[in-house]
Amino acid sequence: MSELGPKSDVAWIGGNRSVDRTRTDYRRIVDSVPACILVADAEGQIVYANKVAVATLGRSLEDLLGAGWLKSLDASLINEAEQTWQRCIQKREPLNAIWRFRQHDHSYRWQHLKAEPTTDGDSGAITWYILGVDVDEQFKVQEALKASEQEAREILDRVPAMISIRTEEGIAYTNRRLSDYVGAVITNLRDGSYLDHIHPDDRKAVVDDHIKSSERGQTMSSIACAVKTASIVGFIRVQNHICAQTEAFIAGMR
Repeated sequence: MSELGPKSDVAWIGGNRSVDRTRTDYRRIVDSVPACILVADAEGQIVYANKVAVATLGRSLEDLLGAGWLKSLDASLINEAEQTWQRCIQKREPLNAIWRFRQHDHSYRWQHLKAEPTTDGDSGAITWYILGVDVDEQFKVQEALKASEQEAREILDRVPAMISIRTEEGIAYTNRRLSDYVGAVITNLRDGSYLDHIHPDDRKAVVDDHIKSSERGQTMSSIACAVKTASIVGFIRVQNHICAQTEAFIAGMR
């Protein structure tokens, strides 16, 4: 006698328990999971979908079998999704994607799909188990934040001042005016090398003001001499503004 766990009801008992009943028990459990679950064979063809997937997509089980499930995707994503899924199948790599599916009410919602191949210990057959979780609200919020951030950056690029934003990890953003002024892009300013663009005589004062501003949570202002390729290009007023865990560095020509 073998069991799945202590006193498990799903067990072989003297060979009297049928395979069909065991499968029925498993499917009952899978159907109770509040997420879309699909099972695919080694070629990536769907052989089973739980009741949640059928109800969510508003299609019959027969329609979802094979490659039919991909037809529920937003038309603009079908080609990309097919290529991604086939690449995962061929390389036996996990799937981790967010795709937009048509729902039973003809609306479209974003689903986060994860899938991994499993090899049967006895037969060596490969089976894919796909889990789909609705992330429509979260995805739309993230997209709105990205759009808002992009809009903010475009505004900062038009501000007649040089601006950089610093987090605990270092400089996260420099506006176009600052990058053009010092002749460096953001990736060249992450490691503290931004001080190379401040005259050596003024660097300590600028750093001290940064530290004081962070410790006191107050705006600090100082005058520093900016340099570019070892040549003085002008004096700037440096201001540090603290906002939560972010520090804004604003410099303007004097």
